[in-house]
Amino acid sequence: MKSVFALMTGQQKLPVIEDLALLITRIGIGLAMLTHAFPKLMNFAALSQTFFDPFGLGSQLSLIMALFAELVCSIALILGVFTRLASAMLLFTMLIAVYMVGMLKGWAGNELATIYCFVYGLLIAFGGGKYSLENSLPIFSKFSASQQKYA
Repeated sequence: MKSVFALMTGQQKLPVIEDLALLITRIGIGLAMLTHAFPKLMNFAALSQTFFDPFGLGSQLSLIMALFAELVCSIALILGVFTRLASAMLLFTMLIAVYMVGMLKGWAGNELATIYCFVYGLLIAFGGGKYSLENSLPIFSKFSASQQKYA
């Protein structure tokens, strides 16, 4: 009972559980974000004319950048490749969504994008963890700061 209490209060660490938590978080948040990417991909032609353009780059380019983040970076998170970079790009995209939705709906429509922001912030801070391709494959070792932790 004492060891369970120590684990639950953070006095004892179990790296395996922390790495499994990162794995589950990466896969879960990546799959969840893909549900936002696929409708944009399927309705690309219609959305490219009306998509929100926060930087004055044009609706189509803004849609392409959002699609890249939501599709390619989500797949990178699921695989655990370039986790910090992919998370940073997704965080930026979600901050734009928080701003955009906040302008239109206020806080009522912002909860999900805000939650995504916090999760991506955590993934930037902690990286992909032990159970990621960037940790497992030598080709990614020079790109991964988290590699040193598991060497």
